[in-house]
Amino acid sequence: MGDLPKALSAYQRALAAQEALGDRYGAARTLLGLGVAHNQRGDHAKALATYERALAVQEAVGDRGAAAMTVCNLGVVHFGLGDPAKALAFFERALAAQEAVGDKASFATTLGNIANAHVALGDFASALAFSERARAAWLALGDRERAG
Repeated sequence: MGDLPKALSAYQRALAAQEALGDRYGAARTLLGLGVAHNQRGDHAKALATYERALAVQEAVGDRGAAAMTVCNLGVVHFGLGDPAKALAFFERALAAQEAVGDKASFATTLGNIANAHVALGDFASALAFSERARAAWLALGDRERAG
Protein backbone atom coordinates (compact mmCIF):
# COMPACT_ATOMS: atom_id res chain seq x y z
CA MET A 1 0.00 0.00 0.00
CA GLY A 2 2.91 2.33 0.50
CA ASP A 3 2.92 5.35 2.76
CA LEU A 4 -0.60 6.70 2.43
CA PRO A 5 -0.14 9.72 4.74
CA LYS A 6 2.82 10.86 2.62
CA ALA A 7 0.88 10.22 -0.58
CA LEU A 8 -2.09 12.21 0.70
CA SER A 9 0.18 15.07 1.71
CA ALA A 10 1.91 15.07 -1.68
CA TYR A 11 -1.42 15.03 -3.54
CA GLN A 12 -2.71 17.91 -1.41
CA ARG A 13 0.43 19.98 -2.05
CA ALA A 14 0.24 19.26 -5.77
CA LEU A 15 -3.44 20.16 -5.85
CA ALA A 16 -2.82 23.46 -4.05
CA ALA A 17 -0.06 24.34 -6.52
CA GLN A 18 -2.16 23.39 -9.55
CA GLU A 19 -5.11 25.41 -8.29
CA ALA A 20 -2.84 28.41 -7.60
CA LEU A 21 -1.57 28.19 -11.18
CA GLY A 22 -5.04 27.71 -12.62
CA ASP A 23 -4.10 24.26 -13.94
CA ARG A 24 -7.57 22.70 -13.91
CA TYR A 25 -6.50 19.74 -16.06
CA GLY A 26 -3.68 18.87 -13.66
CA ALA A 27 -5.93 19.42 -10.67
CA ALA A 28 -8.51 17.06 -12.14
CA ARG A 29 -5.91 14.30 -12.47
CA THR A 30 -4.54 14.98 -8.98
CA LEU A 31 -8.04 14.80 -7.50
CA LEU A 32 -8.42 11.36 -9.08
CA GLY A 33 -5.23 10.20 -7.34
CA LEU A 34 -6.31 11.79 -4.09
CA GLY A 35 -9.60 9.90 -4.28
CA VAL A 36 -7.75 6.64 -4.78
CA ALA A 37 -5.58 7.35 -1.74
CA HIS A 38 -8.62 8.15 0.42
CA ASN A 39 -10.30 4.93 -0.73
CA GLN A 40 -7.19 2.84 -0.02
CA ARG A 41 -7.10 4.40 3.43
CA GLY A 42 -10.68 3.31 3.98
CA ASP A 43 -12.06 6.84 4.14
CA HIS A 44 -14.96 6.21 1.80
CA ALA A 45 -16.77 9.49 2.51
CA LYS A 46 -13.69 11.51 1.53
CA ALA A 47 -13.09 9.24 -1.47
CA LEU A 48 -16.63 9.80 -2.73
CA ALA A 49 -16.47 13.57 -2.18
CA THR A 50 -13.07 13.78 -3.87
CA TYR A 51 -14.16 11.65 -6.83
CA GLU A 52 -17.28 13.79 -7.28
CA ARG A 53 -15.14 16.93 -7.25
CA ALA A 54 -12.67 15.34 -9.67
CA LEU A 55 -15.46 14.32 -12.02
CA ALA A 56 -16.91 17.82 -12.10
CA VAL A 57 -13.52 19.29 -13.05
CA GLN A 58 -12.72 16.50 -15.53
CA GLU A 59 -16.02 17.07 -17.30
CA ALA A 60 -15.46 20.84 -17.31
CA VAL A 61 -12.02 20.52 -18.94
CA GLY A 62 -13.07 17.71 -21.29
CA ASP A 63 -10.80 15.01 -19.86
CA ARG A 64 -13.01 12.10 -20.90
CA GLY A 65 -10.43 9.42 -20.11
CA ALA A 66 -9.94 10.54 -16.52
CA ALA A 67 -13.68 11.05 -16.13
CA ALA A 68 -14.29 7.44 -17.19
CA MET A 69 -11.77 6.24 -14.58
CA THR A 70 -13.37 8.39 -11.93
CA VAL A 71 -16.85 7.09 -12.67
CA CYS A 72 -15.55 3.53 -12.40
CA ASN A 73 -13.85 4.37 -9.11
CA LEU A 74 -17.14 5.77 -7.78
CA GLY A 75 -18.61 2.36 -8.56
CA VAL A 76 -15.78 0.61 -6.73
CA VAL A 77 -16.42 2.69 -3.60
CA HIS A 78 -20.16 2.02 -3.69
CA PHE A 79 -19.52 -1.68 -4.22
CA GLY A 80 -17.19 -1.69 -1.21
CA LEU A 81 -19.87 0.07 0.82
CA GLY A 82 -22.26 -2.78 0.05
CA ASP A 83 -24.41 -1.10 -2.59
CA PRO A 84 -23.94 -3.27 -5.71
CA ALA A 85 -26.96 -1.74 -7.47
CA LYS A 86 -25.51 1.77 -7.23
CA ALA A 87 -22.08 0.41 -8.14
CA LEU A 88 -23.55 -1.27 -11.22
CA ALA A 89 -25.01 2.02 -12.43
CA PHE A 90 -21.58 3.67 -12.17
CA PHE A 91 -19.85 0.69 -13.81
CA GLU A 92 -22.26 0.75 -16.75
CA ARG A 93 -21.70 4.48 -17.20
CA ALA A 94 -17.93 3.97 -17.00
CA LEU A 95 -18.05 1.13 -19.52
CA ALA A 96 -19.74 3.31 -22.13
CA ALA A 97 -17.23 6.11 -21.52
CA GLN A 98 -14.23 3.75 -21.68
CA GLU A 99 -15.47 2.33 -24.94
CA ALA A 100 -15.94 5.84 -26.34
CA VAL A 101 -12.35 6.85 -25.50
CA GLY A 102 -10.86 3.51 -26.55
CA ASP A 103 -9.48 2.56 -23.13
CA LYS A 104 -9.48 -1.18 -23.72
CA ALA A 105 -7.75 -2.24 -20.49
CA SER A 106 -10.08 -0.22 -18.29
CA PHE A 107 -12.99 -1.51 -20.38
CA ALA A 108 -11.94 -5.11 -19.63
CA THR A 109 -11.55 -4.33 -15.92
CA THR A 110 -14.98 -2.72 -15.79
CA LEU A 111 -16.57 -5.72 -17.48
CA GLY A 112 -15.23 -7.77 -14.56
CA ASN A 113 -16.55 -5.21 -12.09
CA ILE A 114 -19.98 -5.49 -13.70
CA ALA A 115 -19.81 -9.26 -13.42
CA ASN A 116 -19.01 -8.95 -9.70
CA ALA A 117 -21.92 -6.54 -9.18
CA HIS A 118 -24.28 -9.00 -10.86
CA VAL A 119 -23.02 -11.77 -8.58
CA ALA A 120 -23.70 -9.59 -5.54
CA LEU A 121 -27.19 -8.89 -6.89
CA GLY A 122 -27.83 -12.61 -7.44
CA ASP A 123 -28.03 -12.31 -11.24
CA PHE A 124 -25.69 -15.15 -12.08
CA ALA A 125 -26.58 -15.40 -15.77
CA SER A 126 -25.60 -11.77 -16.33
CA ALA A 127 -22.52 -12.26 -14.16
CA LEU A 128 -21.40 -15.15 -16.36
CA ALA A 129 -22.04 -13.20 -19.56
CA PHE A 130 -20.00 -10.21 -18.35
CA SER A 131 -17.26 -12.45 -17.01
CA GLU A 132 -16.96 -14.09 -20.42
CA ARG A 133 -16.84 -10.68 -22.10
CA ALA A 134 -14.11 -9.59 -19.68
CA ARG A 135 -12.10 -12.73 -20.42
CA ALA A 136 -12.43 -12.16 -24.17
CA ALA A 137 -11.38 -8.52 -23.78
CA TRP A 138 -8.26 -9.49 -21.82
CA LEU A 139 -7.38 -12.16 -24.37
CA ALA A 140 -7.78 -9.61 -27.18
CA LEU A 141 -5.25 -7.46 -25.31
CA GLY A 142 -2.89 -10.43 -25.06
CA ASP A 143 -3.19 -10.63 -21.27
CA ARG A 144 -3.70 -14.31 -20.55
CA GLU A 145 -3.01 -13.85 -16.84
CA ARG A 146 -5.89 -11.45 -16.34
CA ALA A 147 -8.09 -13.48 -18.68
CA GLY A 148 -7.98 -16.26 -16.13
